[in-house]
Amino acid sequence: MDRSLISKIVIFCIIIVIIIIIILISMLKNTQREMQNQYFADTEKDSGSDSMETYSANQYGQISTNAYFDVNNCVNKFLDTLNKDNFRYYDESTEQYIQNEEEMKKNMYNVLSQKYIEDNKITLNNIYNYVNVTNGQTYYVTLETVSIQDSEIKSFLTHGIVVDNRLDFLYELYAVVNMDFLNERFSIEPIKSQNNSVKEMKISELETEIVKNSNNQFTPANPLFSDVIKNYVDIYKRLSISSPERLYELLNKEYREARFGSLDNFKQYVKKNYSTIYYIELTKYKINRNDGYTQYICIDQNENYYIFNEKSIFDYDIYLDMFTIELPEFKKEYENLSDIEKVKTNLQNVITAINNDNFKYVYNKLDDTFKRNNFSTINVFEKNISENLFSYNNIESGNYEQTGDNYICSLIISNKEKNETKKMQIIMKLEEGTNFTMSFNLD
Repeated sequence: MDRSLISKIVIFCIIIVIIIIIILISMLKNTQREMQNQYFADTEKDSGSDSMETYSANQYGQISTNAYFDVNNCVNKFLDTLNKDNFRYYDESTEQYIQNEEEMKKNMYNVLSQKYIEDNKITLNNIYNYVNVTNGQTYYVTLETVSIQDSEIKSFLTHGIVVDNRLDFLYELYAVVNMDFLNERFSIEPIKSQNNSVKEMKISELETEIVKNSNNQFTPANPLFSDVIKNYVDIYKRLSISSPERLYELLNKEYREARFGSLDNFKQYVKKNYSTIYYIELTKYKINRNDGYTQYICIDQNENYYIFNEKSIFDYDIYLDMFTIELPEFKKEYENLSDIEKVKTNLQNVITAINNDNFKYVYNKLDDTFKRNNFSTINVFEKNISENLFSYNNIESGNYEQTGDNYICSLIISNKEKNETKKMQIIMKLEEGTNFTMSFNLD
């Protein structure tokens, strides 16, 4: 064979091998990124399917995950321009904010839609009459978004609330968000406050062009599952504190009635647990693909659960634990455990319930005779637990012995800082399914 031909074949093969290696490295990096916070060996990897969705061409159509993040990102960028304490105005040399009014007004003007500017005759002199200027970081919490134009300029009608850095409610926001994906530009048209759903609103004369300026660029979103999960947890945090009545409606109906019973009880729970909610940090999560919905199971630094069952980006419900009502996924895993593993799972659920003021769950698990002799009402039980355990409890260690149908569990319970401990003995009897009964002694 001709030496020249052999050389060409070798070079060609080397190039093919290099390309394959590059592709494999890229795939490995994407896999590692998604697996970093996940737990359980069978956790699904990010398939990238979300990022491949297209925008709906239907009038007032449902939107994709990508569109949701694009709209949310553009609105938050808009809110950043309305913040007079935006870091762009911070002078590190003097460690002060240099607030040039003309510059700030120009930045705000640049992200408004041309239609909004023309309809309201907005100038730099009167712009403060048409935007909500703030003196601090704000966040947009999306409640509804629909697609209303799918052409060169894609337009979306969105409704949500704006909260400050403490997650206090500031105001409701309705807006048209226009995006030119080819040139990566956007514009915002705030709409006068409405009381109806965006699906019932009528919008005319949408943008047909967005002129480039120094403030209206955006990068199209390419969200991973980890981004979706973080978004759901942020919604839980922000709505719980700023608008608990809205969050309460997002809780699964059966769950919220069993766990809280009423909106007032949920509001009391949020008030008592403000710091815990505000400082939620996820440590791990799991994704289950089920028939008709995707389930995101999230666990924070305090071993609290946040479960989101998602049918679509705006159709989901929330659970705050795995045990108040019997979830199919929990039941399936529980049934595959050994008896001693079931006992340990139940113990952890009991401690988690106490940490989250879910005294009703624990009270209902007490042996009837033990309950009747020691705690005539749930209030008496709650008082006893509150006085004899810590505000946050952790099972530091345990010894487990089986006597007949009962398991005697001798536990060492520590506080959050793990510098104090208490001894607690729980006697547990496993019942049918996931049920159990218990009694206890506290030293």
